[in-house]
This record gives sequence, C-alpha cells and structure tokens, in this order.
Amino acid sequence: MTDRNFKPDSGTDLVFEDAGSTDRLRITDGGSTILYEDGGAAALTIDTSGRVGIGTANPNEILHINDTTSVNTTIKMEGDDATWDIANVGSGLGDLRFWDGSVNVLTLENGGNVGIGTTAPGQIFDCNSGSGNMIADGYDTHSLAVYKENIEDASGYLDKVLACPAQKWNRKPFVSADEIKEAVLEEFSETVWKEYFPEDNSHRQKALYNMPEGDLKTWIDEWCEVKRVEMRPEDKWQKKRLGLVADAELTAEHLPEVISINDDGEPTGIDTMTYIGILHNAIQELSVKVTALESA
Repeated sequence: MTDRNFKPDSGTDLVFEDAGSTDRLRITDGGSTILYEDGGAAALTIDTSGRVGIGTANPNEILHINDTTSVNTTIKMEGDDATWDIANVGSGLGDLRFWDGSVNVLTLENGGNVGIGTTAPGQIFDCNSGSGNMIADGYDTHSLAVYKENIEDASGYLDKVLACPAQKWNRKPFVSADEIKEAVLEEFSETVWKEYFPEDNSHRQKALYNMPEGDLKTWIDEWCEVKRVEMRPEDKWQKKRLGLVADAELTAEHLPEVISINDDGEPTGIDTMTYIGILHNAIQELSVKVTALESA
C-alpha cells in the first residue's frame, strides 16, 4: 500500500500520512516528529482496530498512554473554573492519583492502599490522614459468625473501663509530606533533598519523621510549626476531641484489645468495633450491679 500524504499548505512541515502496510494514521512534522515518525518517539497513533496511542506507536488498549519524557504521566482536564489531573506518580509501578493540581482527592497506591485526601495512605483505607472527618450515613462491619472463630462470651471489662478514663485533646494541624517537600525545594536545592529522599515517593510513609537529626530536619520541624501556628485558629483544629489514645500507657495497660496495630506491630489507632463491644459489656455489668442495689 502506498503512503498517502497530505500537507495542509505548502509552507508547513505538518504531514498527515496513511502509514502504508503498518495500517495506522501518523501525523508528523517530517523530521523530529510531532506525533509519530519511524526512528522517533511516538506521540499519537490511531490503528485500524480503533486503538489510540499517545506516546506509543503500538497501542495495545483502547487508550494507551506512554510518557517517556517524565517519571510522571498526567492526564489533565481543564475547564473555565477548575483543572483536574489524573496522574501516574513515581517511577516503576507508581501511584495513581486524582487531584486538582494542589489538593489530593484520591490516591491508589501501588502497594494496594487507598487514600482520600492524602497522597500517602498508610493503611488499606486512609481517609485524609488525620486532617479531617469521614462522614457516612451507613456503615456495616463483617460481624457474621462465618468470619470468626473461637467465639466466647466477654466479661470483666467494667473495672478496666473505670481504670482507663477517656482523654480530651485537640488534633495537631496536619502538614502533608508533599507540602514539606515543596517548601524544602523552594528554600534549598534539589540536591539537598535528594540526599535524604532520592526516589520520588521516598519522603512518605513516616520517612520524614524518621530522617536523621541535622540542619535539614531542624529546618523542617521549625517550618512545620510555623504552618501549624497559622492553621490552629481554624475551627477544625480548635474543636476538642474525646476518646482513647492508642499509644497511651493506660490504654496499653488496661484496654490493649482496642489498640489497632499494623503488620509491624506498631499502634495505628483505636479499633472502634472492639471498643463498642467493651462498652456494651461494661453496661451489662453495671446493669447487674444496679439491679442488685435496687433489690437490696
């Protein structure tokens, strides 16, 4: 099959080609390639099966995007009022992120974790990484016997509840790992940052907490505290919270059952289902005591 070329006018290098035996449409500039040219990088290909390739000459899905010029591949949707990005972030198997260019909405981490409002979900499902509230009008748990074994009655929790009073606190204003990275890059060179975090995502998952003591860590701690001072007057950080603290000594001593832990055995929060069960049991024990007093 002979290539059929079409130039919009004689003064342009833009060429629309029927690519002959390869059966695909190519749009080139006749040399360095705008879209696809043999020996060059592909930008747009439409094959006879209707598959579209962006950055690849051989799409193997309905839409196949391959960005070889950057670690991150981004699809941008822009309108009059907002710009939204869908981005594959990071080298290798990166995270899939939906965001508006500044605020993260949804992250699908390559390890399987899902984050809403956070770019670094630390659990299977991480909602806003501690900086906000999740609201649902219905929430059911897998509380069927088929999911459990060694079922037995629980008792004796009233004394434990009495020995472990609830505590009040304010949430610490949340500064994200990406905000810290952006601030460091603005203040210092990228070389300084890369000494501690050579990979795109290596500053996440508590890496900033665990970085070695030194001038950079001191600067980051001071910068974060300045940010928190600015944020603290907001209502969400002024609101008093009430409950158990997962890594408090009294919780570990009297109610270790309510402490959620990760695969490394580290406390991550309070298991609310267990906490409800303990309070349920304590109410039953208290009811028995009240009934005995009323009958005396």
